[in-house]
Amino acid sequence: MPKWSKEDVNVFNRSEVMREYEKLLINSALTMEKLIKLSQEKKLDETNAELDSAIEKAEKLKGLLGNAAEDGEVLPGAEDSKEDPQAKEDMINDLTALAREAAEEGNYKVAYKIERAITEILEGE
Repeated sequence: MPKWSKEDVNVFNRSEVMREYEKLLINSALTMEKLIKLSQEKKLDETNAELDSAIEKAEKLKGLLGNAAEDGEVLPGAEDSKEDPQAKEDMINDLTALAREAAEEGNYKVAYKIERAITEILEGE
């Protein structure tokens, strides 16, 4: 392979071919960056949707527990107590996992909302 002189290397680097190649690389990198951001936003939106669903379920459970306590009713599936402790524990574990995932992704606002929902559930005991 022949060794090029400095002048030839400089001319080649400033050539139209090289400039077009650089533009193509830069555009490809920018496109990739945009695709990565869109992918992250989509994942965040999916996580937020799951979170909203979990919060809705928690609120419904809290309402059911509150109504059952006021009415003196026993919820279906609960024998001696007014609530199913295993279901409640499973829901709290699911919410905790969602909060941890949101915090790891840097979505602290969502993690805070989940933690508040968990606190409300636990305070309802």
